[in-house]
Amino acid sequence: MTRDKSPVGAVRPSQILWTYGPGALIDLPSLSVITMGNDRWEKDRCIPIEEARLLAAVRNVLGPQVEGLRVPPFQQSEEVEAFSAEALIGVPVRPFPRWLRCVKCGLLSEYDLGLFKIKEDRFRPENTRFVHEGCKGSKGNLPAKDADAVPARFLMACRNGHLDDFPWHYFVHSGPSDCKGTLRFFESGASLQTENLWVKCDECGASRSMAHAFGKAGKENLPQCRGRHPHLDRYDDDCGEQARAVLLGATNSWFPITLSALAIPLSRDPISQLVQDGWDYFEDVESEAEVSLVIKTLKKSGALPGIDKHTASAVWNVVATRKTEQALLQVIKTAKKKFFLTSFVAYDVASILTALAEATERGVEISMLLESSDAHGGGVSVDAIGHMKKALPSAKVFYWREKTDAFFGGKVHAKVAVADEVLCFLSSANLTGHAMEKNMEAGVLIRGGDIPRKLHQHLEALITTKILERA
Repeated sequence: MTRDKSPVGAVRPSQILWTYGPGALIDLPSLSVITMGNDRWEKDRCIPIEEARLLAAVRNVLGPQVEGLRVPPFQQSEEVEAFSAEALIGVPVRPFPRWLRCVKCGLLSEYDLGLFKIKEDRFRPENTRFVHEGCKGSKGNLPAKDADAVPARFLMACRNGHLDDFPWHYFVHSGPSDCKGTLRFFESGASLQTENLWVKCDECGASRSMAHAFGKAGKENLPQCRGRHPHLDRYDDDCGEQARAVLLGATNSWFPITLSALAIPLSRDPISQLVQDGWDYFEDVESEAEVSLVIKTLKKSGALPGIDKHTASAVWNVVATRKTEQALLQVIKTAKKKFFLTSFVAYDVASILTALAEATERGVEISMLLESSDAHGGGVSVDAIGHMKKALPSAKVFYWREKTDAFFGGKVHAKVAVADEVLCFLSSANLTGHAMEKNMEAGVLIRGGDIPRKLHQHLEALITTKILERA
């Protein structure tokens, strides 16, 4: 924890979500630590979660800067060699508060000033603790012996969510002072009420009861909030709130923001769902041999549980067919202003619908040309137009209106996707689950040049000339 990583204990994965998330204090048997911000977590050990609805809900609350959702890092086995690399896998924490108290002499100081030393226990991490080396007691007349050091159980917090160490020097000296004397914490009575808890300076003799840190007296004796976020190593400017003394372990010091979403599998078979969930690992592979290497790596890391139950050949078949879907998703996700899609039929494509819904949320104008159903004079049994209008109410859905004799019986057979006149995908694949996941399809992705621009202009001209009509 000081120079290198040291395991300090364990909590359940659910507790990371509900009780001990980033910025929360974890009161361990011998230590108090704070969960660091997820910018300090080992991203490669955090399994991605592919859940578009939940991601959209999170972005709606926190902003578009959220890249994705991931599972906290955890050890794959309960029987881990104490000094192995896997023993260091976990959520990063840091000792907080920084102030510790020697249980023998009452010495009160920051742990990183060198007066306390960490004693780790790799075999029983929960026994890792700080000690005051060579403590001789409060009067200095006892044989030198290591004594346990425990966290100082007072902190500062404000309504804006800031958390800070208790200002011990400021408090005992009744404000700013040049005195840098050693502080000691002691009890003066039988009970542990605040009026019986005192802090004293060895240098100048100043002392003060902790009762003066709470209530009306606390407002007069404590400084303004510094805007500190210890889990982010950051201070906010001009907080303006009055900081208040709080006890370590208070249940009202941290609350999670909870969001929920209905999870609907995007694929109909387990292997397709696994490839979908772990597409970041497979998107660049070009052969079955490369897939085999990826599966071996994933099995060792445990990053995609269950993938090792399938053969490399079966996984490669799914990866190869998903290239069509990923190319289309790339065009949709690239769009910033306009996106035009044409297909003969469209159904059973949850991933595509999710991407189109996200595009509308970021302000992209979606236009679609689909074949009409048999009931509406078209050539397909599925009412793809009606389905799309319900699924994407803000999208402009078009159909080929009354055809002249020369085109009687003609169908919308083009499969085209164009984004902002700069990127297009021409494919043999219809917008169906089979085409995206099972069929052998072919396509070409074109970036820049005249083709994307002219293709978009041609589709717009079909609307302008009323060959296409909005459904």
